[in-house]
Amino acid sequence: MDDVIKFIQSFMALEYEANIQSRCERDTTLIETTLHNLNQLFRGLDPAISLSSSRMLQDPQTVKSQFQPRVLFRIEQYDHLTLGALYRVYLSSSLRGDEKYFTNLFVANTENGLRIIARYNLCDYCDGSGQRAGRVCDECHGMGWNWGGGQKLDLLGELVETRQFTQPKRRV
Repeated sequence: MDDVIKFIQSFMALEYEANIQSRCERDTTLIETTLHNLNQLFRGLDPAISLSSSRMLQDPQTVKSQFQPRVLFRIEQYDHLTLGALYRVYLSSSLRGDEKYFTNLFVANTENGLRIIARYNLCDYCDGSGQRAGRVCDECHGMGWNWGGGQKLDLLGELVETRQFTQPKRRV
């Protein structure tokens, strides 16, 4: 679990750096290097940050006031039938001030080491409860989370361990 914690902390720092650089940095080679390094943490999906050829440079202080490194809430380890150790990481968004669940990143050991293999985002319709107006949410089908890319994971396996880091503002 300690390796996964370090991996996610590295991801959060690198993603924050990429968010800032892609909006403020003049040196496109530096940005491309950062984005390449961020992409290396994923398998089967992209980090959703890119370098636009039509971007307008923004004021660094303004951008830093809009973004934060994601908040890490908890990590759950599962014994997945085919993947082995599978880690479900609960994070906030990268928008400054966000202190509630926003996404789950799933991390597994691959032929290239630890990688983010799937992303699920909190269902906006039911706010992660799986229920809407007393019925199963028709958007997420009762899961509370919507698939956002990478490998689809129907069954996670047996829960092995949970590490809690920060409490979200609103629990799901």
